[in-house]
Amino acid sequence: MSRLRAITALATALVALVTVLTAFAIARANRVYVGGLAWPFISDLGRDPPGSYVLFFGLNIVAVLLGLTWSFNHEYKHRFLQESLDSGQVSRVVCSLSYVSCIFGVVGAFGLPVFAAFDASPALHNNSAFGFLLCESVATFTNTYLNYRIFLVKRSEMDTGVFITDRYGPRSVSRIKLSELQAVKRGFIIELSCVMLFAMCVIVYLPVLYNGTDAPHLTIAECIAKKLGENYCSVTMKLDGVYTKLWDYEKDIAVHQVRAIAQLGCMLTLIGYTLSFFADNKDEEIIKDKDRAEATVIYYQHSASIRSPRRSLRNVDKVQVERRRQEMEHNALHKFAQGNQLQALQNQSDANVSSRRRMNYAAQLSAERMLEEAHAQKLSEQQRASRERQQNEALAHVLETSKKEQEQQEREVQRICEASEELRELETFLKTAYMNKDRATQQLERETLTVLDRQREIAIEQQMEYDRQRSLVEMHNLELRKRAEAEQGKLVLQTQMLQRQDLRHEAQLEADFERCKIEKLMQQVEEEDAAELARRQLAREQTREMIDQTQQERERFKQERVISAQREDEAIAEYRRRVEAREADIKAASEVKKAHEDAMFRAVEAEIQAKMREDEEIERLRDELWEEELLQKKRAQEEEKIAAKLQAKDEMMRSNEMQMQLKQELLARQRADEEAFNGMLRERFRSEERREMELAAFRRKQRDQFAEEITRHRALKQEMVYAELQHERRERERQERDEDYRRQVVEAAKQRLLREHADVLQGYLPRALRPSSSSSTSRLSAFR
Repeated sequence: MSRLRAITALATALVALVTVLTAFAIARANRVYVGGLAWPFISDLGRDPPGSYVLFFGLNIVAVLLGLTWSFNHEYKHRFLQESLDSGQVSRVVCSLSYVSCIFGVVGAFGLPVFAAFDASPALHNNSAFGFLLCESVATFTNTYLNYRIFLVKRSEMDTGVFITDRYGPRSVSRIKLSELQAVKRGFIIELSCVMLFAMCVIVYLPVLYNGTDAPHLTIAECIAKKLGENYCSVTMKLDGVYTKLWDYEKDIAVHQVRAIAQLGCMLTLIGYTLSFFADNKDEEIIKDKDRAEATVIYYQHSASIRSPRRSLRNVDKVQVERRRQEMEHNALHKFAQGNQLQALQNQSDANVSSRRRMNYAAQLSAERMLEEAHAQKLSEQQRASRERQQNEALAHVLETSKKEQEQQEREVQRICEASEELRELETFLKTAYMNKDRATQQLERETLTVLDRQREIAIEQQMEYDRQRSLVEMHNLELRKRAEAEQGKLVLQTQMLQRQDLRHEAQLEADFERCKIEKLMQQVEEEDAAELARRQLAREQTREMIDQTQQERERFKQERVISAQREDEAIAEYRRRVEAREADIKAASEVKKAHEDAMFRAVEAEIQAKMREDEEIERLRDELWEEELLQKKRAQEEEKIAAKLQAKDEMMRSNEMQMQLKQELLARQRADEEAFNGMLRERFRSEERREMELAAFRRKQRDQFAEEITRHRALKQEMVYAELQHERRERERQERDEDYRRQVVEAAKQRLLREHADVLQGYLPRALRPSSSSSTSRLSAFR
């Protein structure tokens, strides 16, 4: 198994190197575009044939050989780890790690065929590459750790074992073990070096270390400029109308070159790791087979050097005695070696017992010391906790006292502010200013909405005028086409008439018969013309009736709108006078607009009627000249014309109805917005009245409390006037200080209110309260 492991590892390394070098040589020989890199990415080497075939088949073979290498390595490691598990030298978890390295190595090997086959799919290509690197990283790290544990086991066997030497063997058992230990150590060093280099290359190769390293695609123009072939650039490698599937690494060539070299380093380190299986191939069985072969050669050489005695009974006895002696010596040496090994194990166990006793005694002393230290630490912590508790209680008492004083001072300031008439008057002025600002904002919003409505109506009128002019242009073009067709028909008829005059001279004999036939035909045509004229007259009458009905509906709608506008004008309140004036202006403008629309409609109607008369005259002249073969065609054309006219009229009526409906919806929305706005104003006025009543009740309560307090103080002064004159003087001074303090508090509150609301109410405060005033005293005197 170890030989197969070494052979497959060597084959994997050789096939991988040959595949990469062959693909690189083909790419250089065929001048394949690799993005401007000196050493390209492996996927770029296999983009174009024949390099793609070489890379595909070569990487598939490498994947198969790599999977076999990991399988043989698992068998080799698992056999040794199982023997070590039976002897108690390793744990079951370490033994099961061999399966982990084998599974990840084999699964990662399947990423190479996917990496080579799906190079046209970037997502699958990149995911397979990252999966291959991840699985092989886990497999190599796990296998390196297993090799380290095997090295420790073999080193322990070498340190504790006692070995004997064969007579005809070229080396002793200790030398065999030593050579195995050196081979394992050499393989572990190679594997550790390769694993570290492999991890460094993987980290450098990953794109997460770089910001914005995604290379752009090469454009088709740049590809043709690089002389890669026009068909190759515009057809084979075409991505879209501008770019190709080729990558342009030259804009950030340093980063991509480092990643390409890191990718090559990953492959070379993985090849070096597989060669470590060949380096530590020093199994005990192989060494023993080699020793047996060398011992056989030495034995035959020794036998040949000795003179061959005559084969007699005495010589045979000597040979048997010599062999028995050798066997006895060998058995004695073997027993001596076993005894020495048992004695060494017993000595080691005795040394272990004494060392464990010393360790237990030291652990007991350390535990006692730790208990003493824990007890001392607990006492110190209790003392520190008591000191902290006392300090916290003192600090809490000080903080509570200061907090109570601060709260008492704040309550006193609040009482002074609530009892101050000046602050109440200032708040009233501020409320008035806020109300003025809200009303100004509402007025501005109303004016803005009016301007928007006017702009919308102007846009509608402009669109209607544009549609009308466009329809006039289309009708004019249609008329020109009709005239051209009439001229052409006239020329055709004139040509036909000339031809018939010639034929009439030639067919004089058939004139009578033809005349009778023509008279009958003309009579039939006249009858059909009379029916057609009657049908047309009926259509004209229906059109006139429809136009009259439309005018009547428009007049009726105008009257209804005037009546509804009058009702709305009567329902508007006194405080909406300006709105009424503005609505009157809007109504006047709408009346002017309606009159303009009516005039335009009548003008259009007159134009249509004039054109219809002209069409009738042209048709009458045309009917006199045309023959029977054009009658059916002209009838169909007339029917299409009448249908188009009716459709145009229907569209005009529908557009008028739609405009009237839109205007009604607009008026309804305006009325709904005004009602909502009026309701909001009424609700706001009710809430302000309720708040004023509450404030008045609160003021009365404060005033009553203040009057009661003054009465109590006066009674107290009258009782103590004769007994405590000095106390009265101090009380008077205290009251003066309180009054000064109250004035200071009120002044500070007024200043704070003005600072808070001055920026918001800029331009809506009374002149006495504006920031341009000299002082608070002058403001107070001004609004008083």
